[in-house]
Amino acid sequence: MLVTPFYHRARYAADLAQQLLRPTALQMQVRSGVFLSGIRRIGKTTFLRQDLIPSLESMGDLASVIFDRIVNGSESGESGLFSAEAINDYSEKIGMAVDTPQVQNMVDRMITANLIHRQSHGVYAVADPFVRQSWRQRKAMQLSS
Repeated sequence: MLVTPFYHRARYAADLAQQLLRPTALQMQVRSGVFLSGIRRIGKTTFLRQDLIPSLESMGDLASVIFDRIVNGSESGESGLFSAEAINDYSEKIGMAVDTPQVQNMVDRMITANLIHRQSHGVYAVADPFVRQSWRQRKAMQLSS
């Protein structure tokens, strides 16, 4: 079996993650998320799994634990992201104190990046089922190693 080398695009992933999580005022007005297009077998999925998701994870542990909670919740949406129980859980997982405004800020950034969307009052879901599936697969691989 011939293995095709994978060329990491770490800089592109970092730039894209920066735009998603910390957009400028102009970027917030003119974009609605991430759209990867191209012909088959050029590495779109590999880029997502090998470069973009790790780059998003490196942007902050708080974003990762909040997104993980949403991914592992119901497909119709997860509530209680700002509850005292959730705040304590985030604090335990990242090893530092977290407050509700920090969580709200991160949720707003993920909505702006079109990673999640608000289903109804207090209910948030992953915007793209493919991203949800990729996140779960990555987490499963991390647990098995």
